[in-house]
Amino acid sequence: MKEFEQLKKLLYLKSIHRAGEVGKRQESAAEHVYGCMVLAEHFIKNVAGPLDELKVLKLLLYHDLVEIETGDFFILDDERRRNKTETEEEGARRLAETIPQTVSEEFSRHFREYELGKTREAKFAKAIDQLEPMVHWAIHTKDWRKWGFSEENLRAKKTKHLEQFPELLGFFNDLMKELKEKGYF
Repeated sequence: MKEFEQLKKLLYLKSIHRAGEVGKRQESAAEHVYGCMVLAEHFIKNVAGPLDELKVLKLLLYHDLVEIETGDFFILDDERRRNKTETEEEGARRLAETIPQTVSEEFSRHFREYELGKTREAKFAKAIDQLEPMVHWAIHTKDWRKWGFSEENLRAKKTKHLEQFPELLGFFNDLMKELKEKGYF
């Protein structure tokens, strides 16, 4: 049954591992998407200026589906991230050909909008995507030492995405301060 195979492909996101851990196992990309959506629901109500909430949630849902084809790109793996854009564009093309057409067009449109980052919603979704691992790692403390996170490398990688939304940047700065006080760095 072709429809079942196409739907099954979409659900494979639950099997894509990320670097972070949950309990004694690796976090899945689907769990990351869930975390992003929870944070978006909270912060969207606290951000100055209008945002299309449904669009933000769809951007968050669809932007990581490409990882079904490419796997996750860990933030500190500069070598693997070197060709991230090209790899993900090719992965998005392949994925769009193998998932239900009812989802394929929407996936392609939202993936492209997220990657281009020109709309306010895409910028907000990207900021949330950068913030969510910080919240995850603040809960799962052993990842900090395991991966060698530092205040400097996290600020260098994340601040540029957050500064367009002072509320998100403020939360990030408060979180960094708390983590520093708790000896994470």
